[in-house]
Amino acid sequence: MKRYLFLILIITWGGQISFAQIDRTSIAEFTIVEEMPRFPGCEKIEDEKKQSKCADKKMMEFFFKHLKYPKEEEGIIPCGLIVVSVLIQSDGQVVNPVIRKDGGDSSCAEMVLDAIKKMPRWIPGKHRGQAVNVRVNIPIRVKPSY
Repeated sequence: MKRYLFLILIITWGGQISFAQIDRTSIAEFTIVEEMPRFPGCEKIEDEKKQSKCADKKMMEFFFKHLKYPKEEEGIIPCGLIVVSVLIQSDGQVVNPVIRKDGGDSSCAEMVLDAIKKMPRWIPGKHRGQAVNVRVNIPIRVKPSY
């Protein structure tokens, strides 16, 4: 009898929860969605693979333009690979940058963060047809130009 009563309580309680659910897609943070966010500038390209390649190229051009390589008085600072995690909000705004791997020198990480803060709004990611907040990792290999 206790087993059946417990089962009935679970079913009833679950039914009440399903009516009280809140749409959390506006505040949720996804990492995998049906359509990942993209850097802007390639919206007119219809082929998805070509559009993705174009967006990657545009982002690389953005970094070439906005990265100011730090210089040490005694030489060039080795930066290497820097990985930045950013949140692309449902309106395309780039927020909450976090350095996941700094390449060994904090001035390199700061240089990348400064560039990230200048990024334009992205094409937001979509899940089930709705624009959602998506956290993405951006790997950036920084090499000095001689």
